[in-house]
Amino acid sequence: MDYMWFNIDVDTDMLVDEAPMHGEQHGHALVFTKIMQASRVDGRSHGVYLGKSLESAARDWKAGTTVMFNKGRNLWPIGVSGTNNRIRFSKGWNAFVQENDLKVGDCVTFTLQADGLSFEIDVKYAKTKRGMKSKT
Repeated sequence: MDYMWFNIDVDTDMLVDEAPMHGEQHGHALVFTKIMQASRVDGRSHGVYLGKSLESAARDWKAGTTVMFNKGRNLWPIGVSGTNNRIRFSKGWNAFVQENDLKVGDCVTFTLQADGLSFEIDVKYAKTKRGMKSKT
């Protein structure tokens, strides 16, 4: 059975993804997408909040839990923290942003893997004065 999930980016109140959720043997693929804003790429460790679709999957995570971001052959350990009953990425976020040259307007899709502690990352770079970036 296929499901269509819509996540609202709580920072902009914009609809930012339409990720089809395909039922798998080990559950559903949980996906959310965020458009990068200045507060997420400014180097102050203000990582994005997890999408609502992941809150139940992350309910057992505690402060200090580390998840892994996997993009291509690169891995980044990313800490999670809780704020106002929401979970956000924290320690390691700045390194991920810098090493992937994320800028305002870039779109990052996070897909939780079957292990429940790692994410496959896909980046769609915003069009800039330099043209389209292509670091997917």
